[in-house]
This record gives sequence, structure tokens and C-alpha cells, in this order.
Amino acid sequence: MQHILFISADFEQYIRLKTILNDFTCVYSVNLSDGIRQFNQHRFSLIVLDLSLIPSIEDQEELLRSFRRAHPVPIVTLCENVEDANVVRLLGAGSDQVLDIQTADAVLTAYVQTLVNRYTLLDYMDREQDGQAELCIGDFKIDLMRRQVFLKGEKIELSG
Repeated sequence: MQHILFISADFEQYIRLKTILNDFTCVYSVNLSDGIRQFNQHRFSLIVLDLSLIPSIEDQEELLRSFRRAHPVPIVTLCENVEDANVVRLLGAGSDQVLDIQTADAVLTAYVQTLVNRYTLLDYMDREQDGQAELCIGDFKIDLMRRQVFLKGEKIELSG
């Protein structure tokens, strides 16, 4: 099961999202120090970070950079200022997605699910050893290490 860390002052939003994201284990931190402690103690598949908990622009950027240095987990930041310059700044500091703090739950949930799915696939590929990395979708299989493609067990010859 995938784990999501919510660092936010909005407990009601967390409860709503936790109900929607029932396929995930959700952890809530009401303040930044607890969120950092949780991040350091557990492996998460995604972080939702409410930047209203961090008033300083410099501190926001440093926190994003430190999360990014420690573990390449996707980070969705929620903020009040979604003007282009601020979004560019936050993406440059390490956020994967910047959303208005008032973003609808359905939209935030869609971003969370998409980023977790992508992260899970990439993390899985990174963890595989000894040429065993495979991507399977129904009868279609890609052997990533051997660079071979199979359909219903039969190798498909590809040319480049």
C-alpha cells in the first residue's frame, strides 16, 4: 500500500481526501516539525505540503530542496499565490505540482493518484536487480533490461 504524507493546517481537507483516497495509507501532520519527523521516519510515495505553514519564501524553498535531496518523492504544494513567478520558483525548488490552496478535492485527488502511480512505476524500475525489470500490461510485456517486447508470450521484433 502506498503512503501519503499530508502536512497541512486544514484537517477537514485531510479527512475529505483520506476518504476519497481509501486505497492509500494517509498520514497527517498538523505542523511542520511533525511533518519533517514523519518524513524522516517513514518512506512515503507522495507529500502534500500546505505552504501556509511556512511564511518565509526562503524557508519554503529550503524545505522543498531538503525533501528533494533526502528522497525523490513527489511533492504537491498548496499555496495561496499561484501566480506564474511563484509557481516557477516552487517548481525550481523541488515541487512537482503547485496548486491553489482552494483547489477542489477531486482535482487534488487526481494529481495525487497520477503522481503516485508514476512514482511507483519509476521506483519499481529503480529497485529491480539483475535484469528482471519488466513492465506488464495485460498480454503486453516489456523487458526493460533486455530491451525486448512480448505480446501473449511471443517476442515482437522491433527495428530502430
